[in-house]
Amino acid sequence: MILSKENNTLVLRLDEENIKNPKAFCSDYTEKAQELDVVFDALQLPNLNAHNDALTFVLAAFQNDDYSCVTVALPKQYRDLPETWVVVPTLEEADDFIELERIQRDLGF
Repeated sequence: MILSKENNTLVLRLDEENIKNPKAFCSDYTEKAQELDVVFDALQLPNLNAHNDALTFVLAAFQNDDYSCVTVALPKQYRDLPETWVVVPTLEEADDFIELERIQRDLGF
């Protein structure tokens, strides 16, 4: 489900319903996410670790070297997620992270 699409950022909600079928979720939204930074709002998932395989599939489908991919989740929702995933606790922090990455890309870092 698309929560918002503004400032070249697409915010998608991950919940129990759409994480059950990650292939369908990806086919519905990967085309809409082209040339956009993506934020996954996973606050509706009680335990991210229980959906680790599905999340890995989704994040890989949306991964793009030229754009950011950030997951929003509370620390109590995750414990053993890969350290390579960017996970922040609020949508505001996701926006800040993406803005910082845009600046770094513009400067060539």
